[in-house]
Amino acid sequence: MTHPRHLRFQRLLLASLAAWFLGTGRMPSAARAAELSDADLQAMREAKLVQRRMLQDFGERHERPAVRPGRARHGRGDSQRPARRDENGAVKGGRFAPESGRPGPSLQALAPNIRVNDPSGDDAFCSTCSDAAQSEPSIAALRNNVLVAWNDGLGFYMCSDCATRQGYGYSTDGGATFVDGGMIPSPSLAIWTSDPVLAVNEATGDFYYCGLVDYGANESGVGVVRGQFSGNTFSWGPPVVVRHVVNQTGGIDIDKPWIAVDPGTGNVYVSYTHFTVNTQTFSVVDSIVFQRSLDRGATWERDLITLSSDAAAGLVQGSRPAVGPDGEVYVAWKEIGKTDADYMRIRKSTNHGASFGPEATVASFYDNFGTGAPGYNRLRGITFPSIAIGKGGSNRGRVYVAWNESVNWFDALRNLGNAGTTSETEPNDTPDRANPFVPGETLTGAFTAGNRNADFDFFSFSAVRGQTYVFRSYSASLHSLRVYCSDGITELALAGVDNPAVPASESERQGFITWTAPTTGTYYLRMRYVNVSSNNAQAPYHVQTGIDPPSSQRGRDERDVFVASSADGSNWSTPVRVNDDPPYFDDWLPEVVAVGDRVYVMWYDWRDTPPGQCGGASQIYVARSDDAGRTWASLGPATDRVSFWSGVHSNVEPNQGDYNAIFASAVSTLVPDNSDRLFVVWGDGRDANPNVFTCSFSLSQLTIAVVGSSADTNRVTVNWRVLDGGSGVSATVYRRIVDSNGLGTWVAVGSITSDANDRLQYQDTSVTQGVQYGYVLGVIQGGTERQLGETTVTVPRRGEIPPSVLALRGAVPNPAGLDILIFFTLPNAGPARLELWDIAGRIITRHDVGWQGAGEHFDALNDRTFRVRPGVYLVRLLQGGQSITKRVSVMP
Repeated sequence: MTHPRHLRFQRLLLASLAAWFLGTGRMPSAARAAELSDADLQAMREAKLVQRRMLQDFGERHERPAVRPGRARHGRGDSQRPARRDENGAVKGGRFAPESGRPGPSLQALAPNIRVNDPSGDDAFCSTCSDAAQSEPSIAALRNNVLVAWNDGLGFYMCSDCATRQGYGYSTDGGATFVDGGMIPSPSLAIWTSDPVLAVNEATGDFYYCGLVDYGANESGVGVVRGQFSGNTFSWGPPVVVRHVVNQTGGIDIDKPWIAVDPGTGNVYVSYTHFTVNTQTFSVVDSIVFQRSLDRGATWERDLITLSSDAAAGLVQGSRPAVGPDGEVYVAWKEIGKTDADYMRIRKSTNHGASFGPEATVASFYDNFGTGAPGYNRLRGITFPSIAIGKGGSNRGRVYVAWNESVNWFDALRNLGNAGTTSETEPNDTPDRANPFVPGETLTGAFTAGNRNADFDFFSFSAVRGQTYVFRSYSASLHSLRVYCSDGITELALAGVDNPAVPASESERQGFITWTAPTTGTYYLRMRYVNVSSNNAQAPYHVQTGIDPPSSQRGRDERDVFVASSADGSNWSTPVRVNDDPPYFDDWLPEVVAVGDRVYVMWYDWRDTPPGQCGGASQIYVARSDDAGRTWASLGPATDRVSFWSGVHSNVEPNQGDYNAIFASAVSTLVPDNSDRLFVVWGDGRDANPNVFTCSFSLSQLTIAVVGSSADTNRVTVNWRVLDGGSGVSATVYRRIVDSNGLGTWVAVGSITSDANDRLQYQDTSVTQGVQYGYVLGVIQGGTERQLGETTVTVPRRGEIPPSVLALRGAVPNPAGLDILIFFTLPNAGPARLELWDIAGRIITRHDVGWQGAGEHFDALNDRTFRVRPGVYLVRLLQGGQSITKRVSVMP
């Protein structure tokens, strides 16, 4: 149960929140107020009250294992908590029975996916630990050394010692393999609880972990621990507490820390959210606080810098510091607005964090705060900024901020539930007899005493693809509201109130869902009684439903990803949408990194959901901008399997985490392609339990890709293409015989040069049947030979050569971005051609591809001097009198 200190803390917060929002507060602008009626303003104020309550109890946990015998650990500073049964899987009964796993199809990813944590340790610890979740990762890398940290649900099962709930893993081969390092060592008499963040000082090789620490019911804080690699091992130093707060009356808490390091000075910077309640005046102070260390994290200055304004007290969360190339320090955070729009704020320091300039606004936006992405097991959404700064190139010092935002669903509040009433009459937990309704109606029902632990009420409705729906639940009971796909399994949206500290009234206990239908069909809405406390009356409920009216907004659906940039931190560009999926899939938890003149963004993306699952399975997508964020091109999925979160079992909320991570490393010396690399790390549900996965790929100016290979009994042919380097590239061909361990010694066997079309080909006639060979190109760049474009080919034995047919897979991804990559198969080395036609029947470009020989290949239908304009085109593959045509869409 919740510690009494936190019940008192939250009630004080909620009382002050209500007074703030229902009083004058920050009023909307005169222009905006003129558009709103008193009823509109009241509806928005109530919604904002719920949003601020969610922010204030962001890390609150209702049930937690003990730290040690006799000590409860109930600190606010803990954004993970044990998951409840209902919000961790589909409900019981009929076709709504939970599915386990449901792995998605294999997909072509940017790079091989590597699992960082070792889940066998969960199973070894106890027979019921298989649902221990590892998610919400952070990553840092330097040359071949890679460090990853994450929230570790195994800590909930380790209450004999309960050292921490933060795990880590490391790699010394550039991320090709990882060692699960177990739990991170905690400060004395405390535990790490959540919000893991990593940073690295590239000048010294110091890696830093930062997270929340919990000392017990009346103590919390922020801690940092420094570590270093030595050979093939990684070790931590002693943990250091940045700030330790104690308040016997339960008035102080800390949440959401973040860390950054300046490699020029060695300074370490931390920012976090600081909550204070004055129990005499009932006033709430919630602010963004900044601290620094001038001695590599060994000690921390006691002079605290408050970055958020006094007017925003109680309205801020999710801060992140970042360091620019000249030592400038930026800190960005989110601020809740008074009516509909929220804000991304930022401040800049030009004296290494000693002081900060005035607050600037990155952007205003609409936050889908009431519900997370499909399958997310928390009763809220997440919108925090991600920040990056260009360290070189023509955009050196430019600042980028990324976030997710929704349509302005507040406009729908005025008309919710005005079209009549539908009462719940279906027998408890009988979805096949759900009460049908039309969006716009109010749904009514009651939680009954006889079903205290299992009261499930179902309604059904028809939805149209691309239409956004808004649902608002009221009840004096703690409750959850969920949207299900027509398959009765896929969980698409979740909202409600499960905190017993929230006063038991309909005006206080509300949930909000803003959700866009990914397909046209029948969906289900379910109300459920949440039994977590005796402070939960069994009461009637109302659910107002409606449709968001179309309007001209940046956000197109429940969430899209946006980026804005600034040269000085004061003047910000118009936000630009990054994701290029259709406007009826969710996109959230973006992260941004800047590398030279390029900017990369990653995020959870639901476009590749298999048919019949209503957009309920996620991928990680990556996009790139070559013009300081003005335009974006999708690089496609980083993941090679989708995650069906409705079938993922997790002992932690949140199962998907509150963030993922993207990181650009320094130059490597041992990884196979010997180059700068981009690392992407995320919480993944492919194994029916959250695990941490990563992938990485080269960021070198010269990129050589294998476009195809083939083999017969006496010959191997390998084809490469230079993607970012041009013609006339000379390369040494290395070959090895691959042994049973996948290894072998590289031996130079020839040299080749790219032709005018950036193509390279090598034919190897010194081969033996049944042997597997590896091939890689060695290219001299910057005085050092780098290895690029590795592939393996097995020479078939006589009679084993499989038949091959002409096939055209088409563009991947489709819609395509700046690079149109066409995948196809040739049965032989005869003349063959790829053509691109516009819809008027004109040939735009053609490529000869027969030179690649028999086998599977891809070709880029553009080059450095030719770019295809956005539109719809036809791709045609021709060989030997046969032709195949596919359609491709090109997006800006």
